[in-house]
Amino acid sequence: MNYNPECSSDVPKKEWKKWSLAQQLIFNYLYETMMDNQKLFKHPKDVIVDEKLWKTTAHNAAWEATSGYQYFKDQMEKYKIV
Repeated sequence: MNYNPECSSDVPKKEWKKWSLAQQLIFNYLYETMMDNQKLFKHPKDVIVDEKLWKTTAHNAAWEATSGYQYFKDQMEKYKIV
């Protein structure tokens, strides 16, 4: 089966194609979750952030999670934990 998810945000197509399926799914999951649930990610006493600004925050967090997945995978292989 060949599954190619569409990108939920504005990740450049060249970069998106470099990512593994796991990375693409992680990015989409976190981005969509953050966009739909801003209240889950902010302090209860903080104000709601403008949607345009929150979109950038969600995109950056999802990108970092995707990068973190690759780092984690590389470290597991390096130390032969996999």
